[in-house]
Amino acid sequence: TLNGCALSDPISGCIFPAHGRTCPNTGEFFCVSYSSALPGCEARIDVFAPQGLDNHITSMPISLPKPSMIHDCAITSNYICILDSSLKVDAVQMLVYDKFPVVVENDKKARIGLVLRKDLTDSHLEQNDKRIIWIQVDPYVALHALNAFERRDGTVVLRAFKSEPRLSYMADYTLSALYEWVLDPFTSSLISEGYLNTEEAVEFPVVDPRRVGLDHRRAFGSRVKNYGGPLRDFKTPQQGILLDAILSFGFDDEANYGSIVDSYKLPPEHYFVSEPTFVPRVASPSDSEQGYILALATDTSDLQNLQTHLYILDAQNLASGPLALLRLPVPVTYGIHSAFVPEDRLVA
Repeated sequence: TLNGCALSDPISGCIFPAHGRTCPNTGEFFCVSYSSALPGCEARIDVFAPQGLDNHITSMPISLPKPSMIHDCAITSNYICILDSSLKVDAVQMLVYDKFPVVVENDKKARIGLVLRKDLTDSHLEQNDKRIIWIQVDPYVALHALNAFERRDGTVVLRAFKSEPRLSYMADYTLSALYEWVLDPFTSSLISEGYLNTEEAVEFPVVDPRRVGLDHRRAFGSRVKNYGGPLRDFKTPQQGILLDAILSFGFDDEANYGSIVDSYKLPPEHYFVSEPTFVPRVASPSDSEQGYILALATDTSDLQNLQTHLYILDAQNLASGPLALLRLPVPVTYGIHSAFVPEDRLVA
């Protein structure tokens, strides 16, 4: 629903997506949703105008050979990237066995789809499947894309935090790390893929929103200190994670491509309960990647008196510590996803 009203028919029929991408040049918002219903498994690309979700531009359905959980997407200047991974939606798991309905199917062919953004609004292209450039890749699970962009030769670079699950996912946590695919849309082929950094387990990637779809010098993520279970109050997931640091990855030095170049670690018994959010510095050049990292962290040293603070860090100097700490009136136990909304965008 939107403002208390049901969304219009053109964007119904799929599960609304968890994540999307806003183009910094046009202001358009792109997202990919999916349906787990059989028969006729499908996903769908939706495009919205800068004015908001009530300004739907177009949709494009995508036929899938099997039900697939598509949690995130990425965009470049010319393409939208579809992450058709090894995650399968299996309603039987939930309805019959009372288990989480998303499972890893290691024999499911994994692929990445590229769709030209201009084709999404071309009414003359009637066969949707022919608009998609499907590229086979190694089996993967990547819930969260970091960013994508095009090189000068037209190849597409896609980065994400990728995990290596074997038997399950979601119910049993699986560590993820920084990964990169290089794709050739002209020959529908994979040029290369591999981990860029396995030093730390990470979650929740973010870049300067002004660099979405463009090459970037820095990227950020939360470090997983440890994980385990079973959780006291939840059947699924059975395991939880503790996040104790924010890491910065560098891409402007070939010798240290994908290396951790900066970090901020919380004091003992403090844990981040939201993902890092990048807020650009006012009036800074769009290619400078100057800005702030905002994240919520909770002090668990006294479980009877939890305290949560908003940490504001310099994105170019995490190690220097918080520029400001704002205590919240109530504690936050776990939130994970977050977003920053400028004051002039708030609805009174």
